[in-house]
Amino acid sequence: MAMKKCKECGDKLSTKAKTCPHCGAPIPRSTEVSGCAGCLIVVIAMFVIIGLIPSGSPESPKQKPVANQSPATVREAFPGLDFRLLDEEKYDAPIKTQVVYHALVSGQLTEASLRDVLERLFAKAIGTTGFKYNSGRVTHVFIYLYVTEAHFKSGWGQWIAMLSRVGEDAQKDIKVKRELIAQIGTEPEDKFGLSEDQRREIYRLIVLAEDTAREAAEENYPLDPTQALKVGQVFQLTKETPLMPKLDPADPVAAIGKMRRLPVDAYIKVYKIAQKNGTPWYKVKSIDRQKKKRLGTGWINGLALMGQGQVDVLEQMRRQGGVKEEVVGRYKGQICHRYKITKEQLSAIDMEGLEKNWPMPASQE
Repeated sequence: MAMKKCKECGDKLSTKAKTCPHCGAPIPRSTEVSGCAGCLIVVIAMFVIIGLIPSGSPESPKQKPVANQSPATVREAFPGLDFRLLDEEKYDAPIKTQVVYHALVSGQLTEASLRDVLERLFAKAIGTTGFKYNSGRVTHVFIYLYVTEAHFKSGWGQWIAMLSRVGEDAQKDIKVKRELIAQIGTEPEDKFGLSEDQRREIYRLIVLAEDTAREAAEENYPLDPTQALKVGQVFQLTKETPLMPKLDPADPVAAIGKMRRLPVDAYIKVYKIAQKNGTPWYKVKSIDRQKKKRLGTGWINGLALMGQGQVDVLEQMRRQGGVKEEVVGRYKGQICHRYKITKEQLSAIDMEGLEKNWPMPASQE
């Protein structure tokens, strides 16, 4: 199953998921229309495919970021518990008006006190004003509480408690990781002749090794090569593909009228790459080699190339697995040698890090 990371909580989920199973955040995805849904819907769907109209994700250019309050200046105290906002995000668009808080908590951490902080921050979030869409009301709220800044910076959803509300009429959902509360304040212990600080460093190195292996595997054997074309690369199309005259047209509707459709078997040569809403766009020159005819120059959305990679996905996955196993094995061997521990002890430290929610290295994504 193909996996990706939730943009809201950082946990892993299926690329086919409609909502994140961990935090409940909606996962933007294209939808199919059939029958007599109307020409307007078809045109809008085509706009989304080629990237001229945003699909509703937080990075969408139509969403209006609202000026954020400086998180460093926001600090409040509840009985026995302090919190400080680490990050505050606001988005305003027709599809949703959203407020996201990431906060650091300290003091007497109990499930009741964490829930109290979440409820108070929720009241603060829905009381936010200055939005243009949805009658100025906040429809979506996500609040995450962390025990250290390192947990927040990891980017892997290492929160201790969270609240979500997906839709103005939806119920609030609160999650508290009780097992992590029980670990707070426990005395560190030595294991395998190593202090807890040393084991935390080993855990960090394990995570880095696995990340390095994953990146190497995906670079060498991508499941869809069309999402990682290089400047100068020549690629043959296997289906009709839209060629846009500009990357960011001032008039999207007029741009649709000027769009050309490159035929099957046409060749394109990439000579510039840009990122737009997290998707690669390629500026290409196209040619019909059979007719010895130039077809034009323009931009192709990477999404329009998906599935044209002409690769055996299962074989690519098998090769990725081989690369990961080889790279991880090499790095883990170096860690064992450096700290004079066995592979079994290394595995035990890896499991300890997961159970105790030790901070992972900051995400580079």
